[in-house]
Amino acid sequence: MTSPLFLRALLTLTLASPALAEGPFRELSFDDALVAAEKANTVVFVDFFTTWCGPCKKLDRVTWKDEAVQAWLTANTVPVKIDAQEEPKLTERFGVEAFPTLLLIDPDGVECGRIVGYLDPEEFITAAREALKGFSASERVERKLLVTPNDPALRKRHGAALVQEGRFEEALAEYLWCYDEGLNHSPSFRGVRSSFLLSSINSLGKRYPEAWIALREREAAARESVLSGEGDHQAAGDVVAICRELGESKRILELWDALIEQDRMDARMRQTLIGVTLDLLMEAGRYRDALHGVGDIDAYFDQKIAMFKMATTDQEDEDLRDYMLRSTLVDVARIYGALLGSEDDRASAYAKSILAFNTSDLAYAQLVRAAARVESWAAARELLTQAYELLPEEERGAVRAAERKLPKSERPASGV
Repeated sequence: MTSPLFLRALLTLTLASPALAEGPFRELSFDDALVAAEKANTVVFVDFFTTWCGPCKKLDRVTWKDEAVQAWLTANTVPVKIDAQEEPKLTERFGVEAFPTLLLIDPDGVECGRIVGYLDPEEFITAAREALKGFSASERVERKLLVTPNDPALRKRHGAALVQEGRFEEALAEYLWCYDEGLNHSPSFRGVRSSFLLSSINSLGKRYPEAWIALREREAAARESVLSGEGDHQAAGDVVAICRELGESKRILELWDALIEQDRMDARMRQTLIGVTLDLLMEAGRYRDALHGVGDIDAYFDQKIAMFKMATTDQEDEDLRDYMLRSTLVDVARIYGALLGSEDDRASAYAKSILAFNTSDLAYAQLVRAAARVESWAAARELLTQAYELLPEEERGAVRAAERKLPKSERPASGV
């Protein structure tokens, strides 16, 4: 089963970097855009983006390429794009904290409308028109909620709008409704609930600590239900998601150990917890416990490879495919590391299985890192030597990077 965090990574990973002047956008500085807006008796439209922001890139691929959107922006605004990382003072001036943030600004430099997040072309034009009419972000969402009051995605957006307006208590109430009740109205909300929603609540906690209290209360309740036998693997998943979001992963290991001690670790519970617990067990040097937690390592390997093949079938996006490959190699190389760390005779055969699946420098690099993680230097040197013998000079980049992480005394004499 693909974890919400993996889905989250896939959702946020896209490829092309936003162009600075693409579609309707003009190559103007912010100050020059204000001057142009004054001359045209209109407003400046600013797309605050970052190069790492997935929704920003989706705007570039979809919304900004729409002819109706381009026509509206050209007729009603002076549209410009601003890289928030390149213009930190301007970003701070307008209180931009999330991306993409889309602002309508009058020629005097005063904000008169704000939209945060990705919108498809039709949604964008509606929101932009309402923003120009003076409707706040929360008011725009509230009008939609009159039609679908129990849509968790819409109520999450409402919460985000309330945060923008400094209405933190109301925002938290919306977010918590989404967390507590959202699945009852939309089962497909589960992935967002375990990732983006938790991130929004955690972010709110930096400005409104009651949000952190609410998260910890829900983590404690989910943990208690699992340990009492009333909660299932989904409750365990809630513990995992909240602890990871709060940076408290060791509490996941505590739950794992308690379930093992009570002999109540069924297959679904194991599958839910093993992803993050495996790393924690490895970090603690509990290699045999890690292998015990995985169970059938061959079945684990086959599952990971099958998931990769299913996810990349007909996938034309080479960067996304590369990301998925790296993720898969990291997962299976961890098992190799656990085998080495526990001095299990199956380690060599497992490495061969990985290399039968993929013989690139990425595969060798992950195996070398796994060996180094458990200080199995002989295995690391053997892998490096093999990689340098088999891979062409121009295909050794990842392997060289992995070798540089080793102590100089543990590198092979033939290394490059």
